[in-house]
Amino acid sequence: MANNVDTELLISEVEKRGVIWDTSNEYYKDKNKKNAAWDEICSGLLKNYKSESQTQKKLILQDIISKWRSIRDNYVRSLKKQAENCKSCSGAKKIKLYIYGKQLSFLKKNKELQHTDSSLEDNIQKMVQYKEINETEEDIELNVHGTSTSTGSVMPTKRKRSDIERSLMDFMYVNMTRKNPVEEDEDLAFFYSLLPSVKTLTADQKFTFRLQTMQFLQNLKNSTCHTGP
Repeated sequence: MANNVDTELLISEVEKRGVIWDTSNEYYKDKNKKNAAWDEICSGLLKNYKSESQTQKKLILQDIISKWRSIRDNYVRSLKKQAENCKSCSGAKKIKLYIYGKQLSFLKKNKELQHTDSSLEDNIQKMVQYKEINETEEDIELNVHGTSTSTGSVMPTKRKRSDIERSLMDFMYVNMTRKNPVEEDEDLAFFYSLLPSVKTLTADQKFTFRLQTMQFLQNLKNSTCHTGP
């Protein structure tokens, strides 16, 4: 799905909606407004989006959001490399600008990415760690317009799965950004062992892998609860 979306067009649509990326926006932490913004983006990028089922819309939204976050994170990492290069005074080693660097320059409006001579690397590191502060993108309820009354009976399950997905993604991201992960952590070691295989997957395959992993975790937790004394 997201593979069929033009990356530059996606960036342009996100830029128009500060509620998604601008941490100084008064509605930045408003989940409903952020959800509405993503709904608008998907409607503009995909012709048949509005006619899709509720379930399909949710998958499309998650896929588009995942693509945006990947683009944004790659950009932030490229800035971090530039900062580290400047700090090491290795002027001879030229860091290549991220392919969408110019289009994403609007992100520098966020105070975490404002360049200062004294704290450039610290600011970049804050941006890497905060990942849009509390990752409010992950909190999107995906109540697409006009469907609030038809999905009430299934929302608890969706919310549980969202909590598990958010916890797993937060765990993996926080630990992957550490320069010296704790080797004794067998859970972290397991996730790292999966990386080589995951990186060989296509974007669609990664999307399917993530969804099925979250579903398996949810089923496992439910079965554990049901088999208690």
